[in-house]
Amino acid sequence: IDPQFGWGFRTLGYLEYKWLGKPQEAEENLEKALSIEPDQEEVRNMLVRIKLGRNDYDGAIDIARGAIKLDKKNPDNYLRLATILERQWRFREANEQLDNAIRINPDNSVYYRRRASIERFQGDLDAAIKDQTKAVALSKSKTFDLIELANMNIKAGNLEAGIANLKEAIQSDPKSKAAHDRLVTVLHEEKKWEPLIDEYQRVIKIAPKNSDFHFDLAQTMMRAGKEEEALKEYTEAANLNPKDPRPLRQLGTYYAEKKLYDKAIKAFRKALGINPTSVQDMVALGY
Repeated sequence: IDPQFGWGFRTLGYLEYKWLGKPQEAEENLEKALSIEPDQEEVRNMLVRIKLGRNDYDGAIDIARGAIKLDKKNPDNYLRLATILERQWRFREANEQLDNAIRINPDNSVYYRRRASIERFQGDLDAAIKDQTKAVALSKSKTFDLIELANMNIKAGNLEAGIANLKEAIQSDPKSKAAHDRLVTVLHEEKKWEPLIDEYQRVIKIAPKNSDFHFDLAQTMMRAGKEEEALKEYTEAANLNPKDPRPLRQLGTYYAEKKLYDKAIKAFRKALGINPTSVQDMVALGY
């Protein structure tokens, strides 16, 4: 009835792409929709995804360039093209498009983040750190951007700056597992036991019943030479999770090394009570 019903072609394409598993038919209908109403951003994005899905990079680039012709003042049009070029490893061209986006809208953290990611891959860590720092300043959700900045600083040899970034990320979101895990890894690799103890004590305040945190704190305290405090944390971990033999095994090992054999035997027997087939604990108990 109405061959110029662009929204109808858009809806057909959407259903075929999202629900019916017919990408070829979807692509045909979406292209009709876009030719009728070129300003349909959703249609353009679906078409790009379909074409990239079958490695039709030229087709995806044509669609992205069409959007730029239609509206040269929309920075997201340049971001779309940059994304396609990046997937082709055409990093210089991708960065040129991101430069265009930033010229139009210099207050969007996404553009700086993407450019920093490309610069890091290219090995230009100074430029990457500069752009990622800008992304952090503009970001509304800073935790992710701070972790990325930390990774760049650490890779560039700026260890203390990286640790500071991770601490700031944790301050931004105290429950961030990603920030906690990364900070723990860095501190452990650098054998910075005191700051690592502080970090474990911080997360224990948030989750006092987490036996893994108590176990990891005990391990770190042992490395720092705080044996009595470590024993208390091993015991706490064992009490919080009666099905985990690890803290009992560590207690048994410690007591055996100190020749406190009665305590060692008791700890290893408890560990074997959890896992009766543990060869490691049998050998330790036999010793």
